[in-house]
Amino acid sequence: MNTDTYQNIAPLFSIMLENLYQILKRAEKYSAEKVTADRKSSEEFLLNYRLFPDMFPFIMQVQIACDNAKGATARLANQDIPKFEDNKKSFAELKKTC
Repeated sequence: MNTDTYQNIAPLFSIMLENLYQILKRAEKYSAEKVTADRKSSEEFLLNYRLFPDMFPFIMQVQIACDNAKGATARLANQDIPKFEDNKKSFAELKKTC
C-alpha cells in the first residue's frame, strides 16, 4: 500500500462526501417545504431530476460519487471494494450511503 497516496486522498474523499451529505440535507429540506399535498412525488422528482437531458439523474450521480470514493480508497488500502446495491429511493437512504 502506498501510504502517502492514501493519506493524501482519503481526507479529500471525506470532505467531498461531507459536502454531498450537506447537499442531500438541503435538497430533502427543500422537498419537504415545497410540497403541500404529496411529499413523495416531490422527493422522487428531485431525485430523478437532470439539469440537462444527457446527464444521469441526481440519484445516480450521488451513487457514482459514493462508489468512486469507496472504490479508490479500498484500492489504495489494498482491500476488497465493499459492495452495496444501488437501489436507494429517498434522500434518507442516500444520506446513509455518504
